[in-house]
Parts: sequence; structure tokens; C-alpha cells
Amino acid sequence: MLRKQGIVHDIVKIAETIYGNISDKVVSFLDEKRMRSFFSVCLCIFLLFGRVAHAVDQQKMRSTELKNGMKVYVIQNNSLPIVMHMLIYKVGGVDDPPGLSGIAHYFEHMMFSGTKKFPKFSDVIDGLGGDLNAETSSSYTAYHELVHKKHLPLMMEMEADRMQSLRLVDKYLERERNVVREERKMRVESTKQALLAEEVFNVFYRNGYGRPVIGWDHEISNYNKEAANAFYRKYYNPNNAILLVVGDVDFGEVVRLANQHYGKIKNRHGRIEKKFATNIEPPHRSEIIVKMSHHTISDPEVMMLYKAPSVNTESDNKVLLAAHIAVDIVAGDAFGVLYNELVKNRSLATSVFGEYSELVGSDGVVSVELLPKLGVSPEDINREAKEVIADLMERGVTEELVNSAKYRSMAHFTYGLDGVVSMARFYADALAAGAEPLASEDVLKTIKSITVEDVNSVLRRIFSEASVTAYLTGDEHDGDDEYDEEMLGSQDISQPEEGFDIATEFPREDEAMWSPDDESIVSVAEA
Repeated sequence: MLRKQGIVHDIVKIAETIYGNISDKVVSFLDEKRMRSFFSVCLCIFLLFGRVAHAVDQQKMRSTELKNGMKVYVIQNNSLPIVMHMLIYKVGGVDDPPGLSGIAHYFEHMMFSGTKKFPKFSDVIDGLGGDLNAETSSSYTAYHELVHKKHLPLMMEMEADRMQSLRLVDKYLERERNVVREERKMRVESTKQALLAEEVFNVFYRNGYGRPVIGWDHEISNYNKEAANAFYRKYYNPNNAILLVVGDVDFGEVVRLANQHYGKIKNRHGRIEKKFATNIEPPHRSEIIVKMSHHTISDPEVMMLYKAPSVNTESDNKVLLAAHIAVDIVAGDAFGVLYNELVKNRSLATSVFGEYSELVGSDGVVSVELLPKLGVSPEDINREAKEVIADLMERGVTEELVNSAKYRSMAHFTYGLDGVVSMARFYADALAAGAEPLASEDVLKTIKSITVEDVNSVLRRIFSEASVTAYLTGDEHDGDDEYDEEMLGSQDISQPEEGFDIATEFPREDEAMWSPDDESIVSVAEA
């Protein structure tokens, strides 16, 4: 139930919450990858202190823990009479039991099947002029409602009700299982780029983080009432949940309401302590090539993945920040060295995009995506890119490059704390990982203290190791309709089952949806 909404959408939804519906349609004009890059950089800067950290004015953020183990965080923001109520469960795709990949995401769907008291959860929020959403990641599942502040008691009542009284009946279980399968077909199996991503991440991570959050298709079929009920009773409890309230609220009043609605709920399972082994991934000593070919591909793509520090493997927050600076220097959109060399100087590529993910219970990952120009082979662009990176490691980054990247990071950090919606989204990741707040001035001080030597050290640490590299290319087959159907999945989603509305069921994009179930031509080899 997650929508990756843009800034424009957030502004409109806030206005509608206060003043009523002002628009039925909002057209996003922001490029998806650039927005993803922007939010990724903002998020990374928050995750700094100890294992993870967040920046906020500590006078405006307070926390407590209820007697049943539920943690409550309140961030006061009185700029508008609205409130974001977010309930975060510390369970995600990495917790899916063997043979039931994707069940955490499936259960996100099930949480909207209603209760006896509130049979149509979404309709209630819509009737209040509010906005609701949910998301499943590898690490957590979160549900949020954006409403006028006067409706906060009702939001707690509704979320507390479905935490303990969800309707897990056969007709809803079957319906949502079909919805998830249709979603997988539309979002993954009909998209060659998604198929490539699922292949390469499954090779890169040899643990639960290489598994798709949406699940493998053949295991989605295994979901049943018994498995769903066991999952619900184990993970959907106060001691595995975090309440985050952001907006025009009073801390004492939020705690009083939380005790009233959540404090009485009994846990059905003991507290789940997640412990991850350090350096769980073995060294990547030899480059691994994953190649996917399809005759419809006219614009080849290349993706390079590198093992990197994470909150699980690196305790020094300065190293994590320096890693983000290093990745920005290497593969920042229009600012990176790769863009400057491959796009501007050598005219070999049309686009370069880099991203660093460190908030995982395994090793982090740096991904670099390249779009070669017409006539430039994936092999050539891969070789050229690695030569540029090797030359940069040998020469080292300059003070000018570091200062420029630091300036961009501090700007993104400042903008990222602006607004109830974006602030709540950033905090969900950190709080799910056990973050403690850090004053914003300390974050900025840490960024400013990063030196050329810090960046060069982490740059060589990341890019000296062999990559997992993926090629998406065309092939020589001249194709027909039967071949297309076989290659991209045989089931037609253009005419789904009666009563199934794709626009209603899928108003968003999932976090990570990787799976190995495609029938495209895939080869894996060590270079």
C-alpha cells in the first residue's frame, strides 16, 4: 500500500487535510530517479549516530515506552493543524519464513481487510478528508494516516483495533493473495528492468536481503490462513511496534491517548530481538556478470553493485557519512566523476545514477547504473567506468570535490527536515533500527568535519572490491507474440478478474521487488 509520492503530492494532501479536497488529480513533474536520489541522500545523513542516528531538535522530540513494551516517539511541529500518525512494526521482507517469501508484504494488504468495529478502514480516513498509506521494506512495515489534529484519538483507536482484532477470513485471504500476484506480474514480471534487478540482487546478497519483498510467485501460492494467523500473532504486537506521531500535538496528550488505546493491548508473543552477524557477506573477490537478454531491448543498461559499510558492520557514523560523500563524487547525477567523464567528455553514456544503502542488517550496497549511448556495448561502458573509478582511487579525490559534495549533503539534510510528511518518513527507517535522536547541529558538524583523507579511505574500501555487474541487452531473435508472452510471463494482466481495479489496488511502487522467477535469458558467470 505504499506510494512513493512527490513533494507536490504531499503539499496538496496537506492542503486537502486542512481545507478539504482541492484537487482530484495531481501530476508529478519530478523525475523518479532524481527524486529517489534526493530522498536517499537526505535519509542517509540522518542515519549517523552509533548504529543509526537521526537529527532533530531534541527539545521538540520526546519519547517513552508503555508498560506493554510499545515505544512512543513524538515530534512537535506546530506549523499546521495536522498530525501524522504512523505505526511501525519491526518486521519486513527479511523476516519472511522459509517458503513464504513476501508474506510481510502480503500482510500489509491484509491489514486493510477490516475489523468488526471498522470494516472499511480506508473509507473512514477518506471521509475525514485525510490521507493514508502503508509500506513494506526489508526491515519494517509501516502504516500512517495524515489527518487534522482533532482526529488523532480516532486514528489510535482504529490502529489499536486492527492490531488485535483483524479479520483473517478465507475470502479476504484469497482476495489479497490474488491481488499480490497481480501486483507482482504488473510491477515485476512485465518490466525487464525489474527482472534484471531481482536477478542481480539475488546474486549479490546470499541471505534474506536478496529475497524480494513482494515474494517469489511460486511461494505466494503457499500463503494460507494458518501461516497468516501465525505471522499476525508473532509480529503484530505492542512490544514489536513503534508509534511515531508528528505534527501539532502535545507530548503529554499523545502519551495519555497511547496508554488509553494501545496500553491495554496484551502481547501474544515475547519481544523479538533481532541480532545480525557482522560481515555476513563473504568477500567478493571476482567480478560476477549477470546478463539478461531480450529482443525488445533497444537501450542496454548496466548495473554495478559493490559491497559497502552498513549500520551493521560499521560503528563510526563519520565513515557512513563519508561513504555517501564518496558515492556522490563517483556517481552523483550531473555532478559525479562518472557523469563528467562518460557523458560529457567521452560521449559514451547518456545517464549515470548512483545510490548507497546502508540501513540493512547485512553489508551495505552501492549501486551504479549506466545507460550507454547507441552503439556502445555494455561491456565497453562497464570497462570504461571501472577505469575511471580506478583512476580516481589512484589519484584520490580533491578538496574541491569533497567540499562541493559536503555542501550538497548539508543542503539536502536541511530540506529533508522540512515538513510533517517527509520528516515522519525519514524517521520510520531509523526508529525501526533502534535509532536515538541526535541534535541537528551535531549532524552538520560531522559533515563539515569530513576530510579528503576520510573520503579517499572509504572510496578505496568500497570500490577496490570486485563488483557484481548486470547487463540488460537485446538479442538477435526477431520475435513474435508467442515468444513475447513466454519471455515476460505467460499470464495476461490486461484483463484482470472481474471487480479487480489495478489503479485502486496499486497506487504506488514497492520498495524492493526482486525475484528469480522470470523466464528471460539469464546467464551468470565469473569474470
